[in-house]
Order: sequence, then C-alpha cells, then structure tokens
Amino acid sequence: MRVLFTPFLILLMAVNAYAAGKVTIEGDSNGEHYTMVIEYLDNNTLRMNLPGSEKGSSYMLIKDNKVYTVTNINNTPMVMDMGAMSKMTAALGSQDNNNQQASGPLSYQVLKMEATGRKETVAGFKGEVYLVTAKEGSTTTSKEIVFSSDPQVRAYSDAWREAGKTMQKVMTGDMAADNDLNHYMEKHKLGLLRYGKEYRITAIDSSRPAADHFTLPVSPMTMPDFGSMFGGQVK
Repeated sequence: MRVLFTPFLILLMAVNAYAAGKVTIEGDSNGEHYTMVIEYLDNNTLRMNLPGSEKGSSYMLIKDNKVYTVTNINNTPMVMDMGAMSKMTAALGSQDNNNQQASGPLSYQVLKMEATGRKETVAGFKGEVYLVTAKEGSTTTSKEIVFSSDPQVRAYSDAWREAGKTMQKVMTGDMAADNDLNHYMEKHKLGLLRYGKEYRITAIDSSRPAADHFTLPVSPMTMPDFGSMFGGQVK
C-alpha cells in the first residue's frame, strides 16, 4: 500500500478546460518500480489501476465521494467499499490511521523552492526544472521537480489532487490539507511532470474515457456492522 499512496501524495492545483483524460505514471518507490494508468471523467470520477495490475484487472475507483477497490479472482470481480472497510477495521481496533501520517511530498514542509533555469521535456510536455528542499518529520531532502503550465498537465493534476482528498477523507475521516507545494503550484498555475525518481508522467491522452470504465462490475461486498454487534458501544 505504501507504493500505492506515494503517487497519491504527489498532488496539485487548478481547474481548467480539459475535464477528462488518461495519464500514465511510473516511478520508483521504496526499491520498487511501479506503473499506473489513471482515467478520469471529471474531478470527482477517477479510475486507477492498482500497482502490479498494469492491464487494469484490479483497480481503484473513486466516484460519488466514495472509494472502491475492484479485484478479479479467477475472472470473478469483487468490489470492496473502502469507507466501509475502514469503519470495520476501526471497530476491531486495528486501525491506526489517525496516528499515522502517510509519507510523501503531500506531508512535506517546503523549506526552499529554487528555479534551476534548466528545461526538461517529459512525455512530450515542456517543463521547468526546480530544486525543492523539504522537511518530513526530522528528515530533510532535496529533489528535482519538473513543473509545466500546459493545460493538459494541469487538468490531470487537478483530478489527481481531488482524488487524493477523497481518498484521505474516506480512509481516515480527515480532510486533506493543502501543503506548501500545492499552494506554490496553484499560485503559479503549474502541473507536475516529474518528482525526483519517484514519480514521472509517461503519457497524457485528453480523449474522453468510456463511461462504462467507471461503472462497478458488481455491488460492493457487505461489511459486518460491528457497532450493532457490540450493542452500539463501538463508534
């Protein structure tokens, strides 16, 4: 799951005319290489293949302010409502999300942002290279970031950011707060092409994805109501 959360935490900026599309992302996180394909209809409807499932047989779907995971076992789809799952694990006393802060640039405090004057083209999109020095807990790191003002880059970035907010709210009950990096990109109307070696765009397609890609194949599994089982003592 750490690999899954890393790209979710490298998020961004502002609404524009390109409302739908498809983006492919790859990178290296904690010694693992990942590839993700993300499709989005708008800022509230997004589908992302899970790491290790490049062909999309298993994916996460965010729609109607809910988060679902869809997996296929022996060609049989199974859908889980992650909000219901979080409530169940909380009732069992096994959830520690409120005491943890996910790692990644979203939790960074940006100490310094410097334009290097260099240009870099990523997936055919021109960008400017910056050096960001950021602090996470007691660790300070410096990374190269490639920003772009291209409308397509900004569009996917906005959908990605809103998906991250929905995911954090559903999984932890907390609203995601914008960090210094988000504020910088929003102020300067930028999108993200690359973040160090952890995250880089390999393709963006602004064609509108098929609507049926965002339809659940079956109804979500029913989760036990442990609050009722324990006489309402668990909230």
